[in-house]
Amino acid sequence: MVKLEFGIKHRGCLVNEASRALPDLRILAPGGFLHGAKGAEEILVIDRPGPHDVDRFLNHFRGAPGIATVELLERTPDKAFFRVYVTQNPPDGFCSEAVFRNRGLRVGLEVQVGGVEQWTVACFRREDAENLVRDLQGMGDLTYHRIGEASWGELLSPARA
Repeated sequence: MVKLEFGIKHRGCLVNEASRALPDLRILAPGGFLHGAKGAEEILVIDRPGPHDVDRFLNHFRGAPGIATVELLERTPDKAFFRVYVTQNPPDGFCSEAVFRNRGLRVGLEVQVGGVEQWTVACFRREDAENLVRDLQGMGDLTYHRIGEASWGELLSPARA
């Protein structure tokens, strides 16, 4: 199978913009729900938040254009879990849509750090990974990408999750 790793400064993505505004936070995105052209509802996680990071994160989103709701769902000793409802889509779509369109499977979590949205994707064919890279180049600044071979067991084993 083909493994694609990439990082993108995603144009018009409100979560990626938060990562640029708060570059010291490591934001994990386990998933969410697309609502067509009306936006998306996402679960976002701050990994190892410092004493003021939850407030910084909430303040960044509260009252910002394109944000309908942001709320802290849960706080554990090493993570803070949020629900964010955005009411505007990136102009060229979400990376998840490009991955789906190119027959890719997200492996692990999307990570936002230092203003770069980072993904690992598995594809059946190299052509699908190459087409995905072309799509991503139209969605923002692709900061890196690597296409290589990997085994399904290596990428999809429970130890990697």
